[in-house]
Amino acid sequence: MTTQNRAVFFDRDGVLCQAVVRDGRPCPTASLAETQLMPGARLVCEALKNAGFLLVMIGTQQETAHGSPEAVGEMNLWLATELGMDAVEMCPHQESDRCTCRTPAPGLLTEAAARLNIKLTDSFLVGDRWTDIEAGLRAGCRTAFIDYQYRELRPDSPSHTAESLLDAAEYILLAEPASTPNSAANFLMGLVARTRAVGEFHRPRVKQTRKAVELSPEVISVQVEQKNAGEVPASVL
Repeated sequence: MTTQNRAVFFDRDGVLCQAVVRDGRPCPTASLAETQLMPGARLVCEALKNAGFLLVMIGTQQETAHGSPEAVGEMNLWLATELGMDAVEMCPHQESDRCTCRTPAPGLLTEAAARLNIKLTDSFLVGDRWTDIEAGLRAGCRTAFIDYQYRELRPDSPSHTAESLLDAAEYILLAEPASTPNSAANFLMGLVARTRAVGEFHRPRVKQTRKAVELSPEVISVQVEQKNAGEVPASVL
């Protein structure tokens, strides 16, 4: 019996490369010149590949439907080469086309699984929008939602909510540890731990202050009389 592959599916914009946020919502960059890798993307992909995962980049690119497939293709080729992707799956349709591959539909994942012999229940999807996570859930994957606090709907019940791509990769590596040594994974998890430690060290400490209570003159007068009689602690006043 042929052993099926495990994979990590990555949404493109906002996960592997930085998105342009407009009015609280992420938008893809328009050209390769504007495309910037997300911090830690190379390390994450190396660590996961060394752990035995196939890497698949997915995306819903309206630009291909709007007449600029060359620019999208150029960006995808550069990202796939830089990050060592095993496959790139892109939906070229608009929402009005009602296709089966545009997220939240799981078509991109199921098509890649059929072609690359991927076992979806042993695989993960990393995304930054509810549509990504919903596609992963429908396909049967475990999901890591990178929460950038966009002004849009949030996903229902992701397997893990992460603060960054590095955090999402740590979740995957801990959930499915590799059987062989993986120096990139060890470095990644050490980096995440150090980043958290530095964040805690610099986190502002909340001072405990006595809650102010506004009292009427009549109440204050009564309490003063009670204090003079020894009935109320001075700390109350």
